[in-house]
Parts: sequence; structure tokens; C-alpha cells
Amino acid sequence: MSLENRKQSVTRPAFVGQLARCELDLKNARTAALATHLQYETAVEETGRLEARLKAFTYSAETEQAQLATEVRKRDDLVQSLRTQLATTQDIVASQRQQVPSFPFCYC
Repeated sequence: MSLENRKQSVTRPAFVGQLARCELDLKNARTAALATHLQYETAVEETGRLEARLKAFTYSAETEQAQLATEVRKRDDLVQSLRTQLATTQDIVASQRQQVPSFPFCYC
């Protein structure tokens, strides 16, 4: 066997083994890339669902806040109305007291 044939016979199996390892590494890398892509798509979908839920909660909170603000405004108006009525009633009572003559009462 010549020196040239000996080099080819020694290097060829090493090259075939190296090529097989590279092909296996490439296959593993493709599998990992596919898994990563699927995880990415799942994360994007989950993010979309969470954003939709957040928008719904935000809308619900804003609606509830508006309703509570309306209720507070109505109660404030009622309190102000009652204060006005109380002041008017106190004025009437005070004027009525001034018109009533004071008589000494005897509780014998």
C-alpha cells in the first residue's frame, strides 16, 4: 500500500465520523431551534391572552370607578341638601321661638 492510500484510509474514516457528528449536531440544533420557536409562539399567545385580560380588568375597574364616583356625587348632593334643610329648619325654629311669649310656668 502506498503512502497516499494509507493517508486516505486513515483520514477517510475519521472524516466520516466527524461528518456524522456534525450531522447529529445539526439535527440536535434544528430540534432545539424548533422547540425554542414553539416556546416563543406559546409565550406570544400567552402574552396576548394576558393583555386581553388586563384590558378587560382595566375596563371593568374604570367602569366601577365611574359608578362609584357617581354614587359619591349623589350622596354629596344629598348631604348638602340635608344641611340646607337643617339650616332652614333651625332658622324657622329660631323665628318661632322669638314669636312665642315667654310665660312663667308653675308646676305646683
